[in-house]
Amino acid sequence: QKTYTCDGESSLGRKTGSTVTPNFAFLYKDSVVVESTSDTINICDNNNNYQVQVTCRISKENVNPAPSFSFSHDGATYDVPQSGTVSGDGGSYQRQTSLSPDAGGGKYQVFCRVTNTVTNTWEVADTFITFQEPPPGPPQITVKGQPYQGLDPSNIATLVEGDTEDVTCHVEGGYPAAHTTRLQCGQLVLTGDGNTATVSFTRTGQPLTREMNGADCTCTAQHASGCYGNKKTTLTLNVLCAPDVTFTVDSADRTFSKGDNLEFKCSAQGNPGPTMTLTRKETDEELRTGQTRELTHTLSLDCLDTGVYVCSGQNSQKTAREEISISVRCPQKLIPSIAPDPQVNAVIGMSAKFSVEIYGYPEPSSLSLQAVNDATDLSSSPRHTVVYTAGLAPFGTVNVTISDLVASDFTNYTLTVDNGEGQPLVYSFYLNEVNAPESPNENQNSEEGSLRTVAVVIGVVAMVVIAGSVIFVAILLKKNRKLREKLDASLKDSPLGNGDTQRNGTYLSPVYIPEIVESEFVSTSQPQRQGPYETVDDLPASRDIIPVSASQLPGSRQYETVDDTPSTETLYLSQPVNFQDQDSMRQSMTLHLLKMLYLSQPVTLPGQDSMRQSTTHHLPETLSLSQPATLQRSASTRPSVTWLAQQEPTTPRPLSM
Repeated sequence: QKTYTCDGESSLGRKTGSTVTPNFAFLYKDSVVVESTSDTINICDNNNNYQVQVTCRISKENVNPAPSFSFSHDGATYDVPQSGTVSGDGGSYQRQTSLSPDAGGGKYQVFCRVTNTVTNTWEVADTFITFQEPPPGPPQITVKGQPYQGLDPSNIATLVEGDTEDVTCHVEGGYPAAHTTRLQCGQLVLTGDGNTATVSFTRTGQPLTREMNGADCTCTAQHASGCYGNKKTTLTLNVLCAPDVTFTVDSADRTFSKGDNLEFKCSAQGNPGPTMTLTRKETDEELRTGQTRELTHTLSLDCLDTGVYVCSGQNSQKTAREEISISVRCPQKLIPSIAPDPQVNAVIGMSAKFSVEIYGYPEPSSLSLQAVNDATDLSSSPRHTVVYTAGLAPFGTVNVTISDLVASDFTNYTLTVDNGEGQPLVYSFYLNEVNAPESPNENQNSEEGSLRTVAVVIGVVAMVVIAGSVIFVAILLKKNRKLREKLDASLKDSPLGNGDTQRNGTYLSPVYIPEIVESEFVSTSQPQRQGPYETVDDLPASRDIIPVSASQLPGSRQYETVDDTPSTETLYLSQPVNFQDQDSMRQSMTLHLLKMLYLSQPVTLPGQDSMRQSTTHHLPETLSLSQPATLQRSASTRPSVTWLAQQEPTTPRPLSM
């Protein structure tokens, strides 16, 4: 500001003058300055009221008179103009205001407008202030479209071994965006430059394996504010996988001896935990099972334990199995449940075929066939064939074929099967001659016969058959009635043993006569071999009996009366017969006046005062058994379903139960 003086002199010589100091209004361009206490503010705690002090300043040299000030930020309307204050040094005018991050983190632009109140001109200046705000929540891991956040223990993602899946970590929000995002799944680590990181499981690259089951995927990230390092998300992988089965035995050898102890170990790894089962393959017999990682089972080995054993593990993904095959050395034996018929019927001039089911290990190394009283091995003769056919171990079949039969072929044979373990299997059978079946009527009706003729013939034949059946039944009933009357009359006065007061009775059912042979497997209801053998002796005084299958040396026949039976000493029974008295029907396993009686079923023996089961009874008139007994014949003792009567009765009497 300057002072101006003006002097003057009149014509009369008088001098005058005045002094003027003018006050000019002005506002120089680009003279406004906006400043803040900080251009970057970190918002680490939302509970704090973060504010920034902003100062708008203009030098006195650049404005006259003192200006007014108004503020605005980010395009908002300027506030009401206000006068400023003189700065502390006195050289400028200024006004201050406070700025808060009302919209959260971001970069805020602050404007200051300085106005000359005289000229109504203004100048504007601005500045930028950055509020750095971290993301509000922890990172987010996404698997198969499902998001997971934080450290919640329920953060579990279920996948399947071998699947192609992406595990993605993303950090949402914050200003500026997060950076250095790090995702670690197990030992696999991937770091992204920005706010996203992805681990990809592929079949050709990084496979999703069962080893990843239970592994954690952890995601972290960095932020410019420095206030995000303590936030992370953890996700546990639940990888479903099929069982991985391990099956072992406690021996490197797979061939054992009878009586050896063998331990099986059956284990599996899988998710979910598999159900373990140890089975026998041939029979599907379940040896052990359980919801456990390992099963153990010990066998004391027997011959029939030869075979294949299966260890299996099953879960929702798959059933996996492993097999172990073992063999138990033992001699060949007959299969107890498959008893062959020891009598083979054949027609002279034809072929006879006979099969024996056996089991043992190893397979037979020697097969021989011999006729009775002949040491010649017939197995290699042109007309004799003996062949072993293996089945499921340890089972097999020996097939015997005798071709072009002649009269001398009908005799007893011995089949010997040897596999080098223990005693050979020796089995006897009898080749029995039978007549050839009758040939069918070769006369054929003329093809030109009418249908009416055929119908008439069929009707006549049917009537004849019906009439014949009626006559036959009538005769049979009449004969049976007479037979009962004769037996009742002859036994009427015969007393019963053991003080029993029952009446005399008759046998109402035919019985079958089995052959008693030596066998490892003794059955009380089915002897190992059966056939018509031996004959009856000392039957009741009655001259009529129900037909009984019997045989004598020349051959077999049905005997209907005592007069027809040969004079021998023994009778063999294999089933109970019905004993009838006046009041009721009852089962009895007794026969009148025998020296020797063979039974194939247990029976109940009554005593004087009570019923009891017994294997012995010494009354000469009575014999009853409740379990297999031992028959001594010649010089050897053999297990059998037999019993030998203690005495021979002297008076004909019926046996009592």
